Amino acid sequence: MDMVPTYNVSDIIANPKLLKEATLARPMTPEERKSSIKLEEWKALVNHVKDIGISLFALIAVSLFIYICISTLYNPAASVDDKKWATSVVTLIASGTVGYLTGKSSK
Repeated sequence: MDMVPTYNVSDIIANPKLLKEATLARPMTPEERKSSIKLEEWKALVNHVKDIGISLFALIAVSLFIYICISTLYNPAASVDDKKWATSVVTLIASGTVGYLTGKSSK
């Protein structure tokens, strides 16, 4: 088992850097360590699934907006104002995508 250093209060007062190394928790048992590792793995999996779900939702939403705008642009019955609106939205989505992919933000 790992040796845990012990300090007196006077040692910590004399050298405050020792406080970073000091711990009040008892060492974990193998069962607790196993349980803690499984909990961390579960949390990581949940966060991964959540990130993928949010990304897929955003991708579907943006795709839907692009579809609506392009169908408006190619619709002969659409008014000029509708086509201007659709062009603006497609331009906004395209510039946002390029900005996201390159990592640059406009200020």
